[in-house]
Amino acid sequence: MNNANVLPSLSRSGNTFSFKGSKERVISTKVKGIVIKARDYKENDKLLNIFTLEYGKITVQARGVKTAKSKLKPFCQSFCFGDFELTKTGAMYLLTGVNQVDSFFDITANIGKFGCGCGILEIVDKVCQPCATYPRLFIVCLKALKALAYGNSDRQVLAKFLLDVLALEGFKLNLERCGVCKSPFMSKIYLNLDDGEIVCTACKKQNNIAVSPAVHSAIEILSGNDYEKLPTIKLNDTILNEAQKLAVTNFNDKFMCKLKAINN
Repeated sequence: MNNANVLPSLSRSGNTFSFKGSKERVISTKVKGIVIKARDYKENDKLLNIFTLEYGKITVQARGVKTAKSKLKPFCQSFCFGDFELTKTGAMYLLTGVNQVDSFFDITANIGKFGCGCGILEIVDKVCQPCATYPRLFIVCLKALKALAYGNSDRQVLAKFLLDVLALEGFKLNLERCGVCKSPFMSKIYLNLDDGEIVCTACKKQNNIAVSPAVHSAIEILSGNDYEKLPTIKLNDTILNEAQKLAVTNFNDKFMCKLKAINN
């Protein structure tokens, strides 16, 4: 289950492009996006994975940006947020211009923030599927990056973002009642990885993961507060680590992947 909206595909007609099933023709477009990955391509180019509000995750070729004279070079880095001007040639989007809104330089200038930021971008990359849009995820991602860049709660931001993404994609944890018998939690609780639910002692299975009261409380606090309030919240490092590890385990299981940028 996810909150993706499936987009119509593009078909070529001469030197223009049109949406299948419509008469709309597209030669160039402008999208609001965040660079989530940049890698070298050919001698002087780069391939950018851009998470866009309008089209979801797309791959864009940035020609000549590895040369010293390229005006687009500063904008072809991870975390760059702005309005990207694109044209479509064959199967590839080509970058023609950028109006940068925020570089999130403070993230790249601090090793702790950078590690958490890479975790946020990797989560987005794992969640987004081709030809689908994620407008709610886009807004939450921006909030998390701003809180990370201009706040001082780096690891809490990452943990909250992970919990928020699970909730957006249909895997929100019920922190008040057992996911199986619906009884209020009275004693020990466990995470059932088969369905992502928190369950009581009576409903737990052999492979379920125990959730301590302190970790349960930390997840509740992170899930129930806005990013702006995180600097006022102080969580024990050990408890925060355990809460994040639990969320990562659940994420990896639900999306059948392994997050590499997040060290537990």
